[in-house]
Amino acid sequence: MPTRTSRHTIAFTAAFASLVMAQPSQAYKWPGEAASPGGAIAAKVIGTYCEGVLSTFEQAELDAYIAKAGHELDRKAAAASPSERGRPFADFAASLTAAYSQDLAKPGACSADAEEEARDMLHRVRAAMTSSSPLFLDENDPKRRPDIAEASSARFVADKCRADFTAADVVALDVYVAGVWQRWVTHSAESDARVTMDLYAKLARDEAGAWTDAGCSPEAITKTKATLTRLGRS
Repeated sequence: MPTRTSRHTIAFTAAFASLVMAQPSQAYKWPGEAASPGGAIAAKVIGTYCEGVLSTFEQAELDAYIAKAGHELDRKAAAASPSERGRPFADFAASLTAAYSQDLAKPGACSADAEEEARDMLHRVRAAMTSSSPLFLDENDPKRRPDIAEASSARFVADKCRADFTAADVVALDVYVAGVWQRWVTHSAESDARVTMDLYAKLARDEAGAWTDAGCSPEAITKTKATLTRLGRS
């Protein structure tokens, strides 16, 4: 059944455009461990198209999370430089809703797998909404952990800018990225994991191809050192 995989692929690709080993028993959970706007939108569409999967109150819980996520992401975008803002969240959400709606309208899409996916995301959303922390921590929040893209970019800088970083720094970033991937694929179907890993590999190749000595700028060095500090290295 293509529904689950195509939803995850659409979400991942759209997220890049706007923002810059699977275990079979968990194959129909949304990839990763936490709630996400794309996952919540997918769950809401499942609840809309698949009768009896989610109650009206449960769909309202998803709506509340999506609205809060949109508010936080738009606030962050407004504070970013014009080149980093990407698409407004409302446009991002509308495009995903349309894509998921087309997907869920297919015969057989309202399966037990779709129900499991929606209810798992609802559980994650409830956990996120009961926390006192923002959904998306600010860049300088001490509780924020680097994501894969940030840590991978820092690893690349640490490897290239050898006057400023040690081999141990590079290894620490390698270990961290591997750990994030391990946790991510534990909750991902094999096809979703492969698609995502291929996309990151392409980004890494593009970054390597565009590299110049100017990449060891004071800004890049400072940002990479900040990432290492978040991993417990200074």
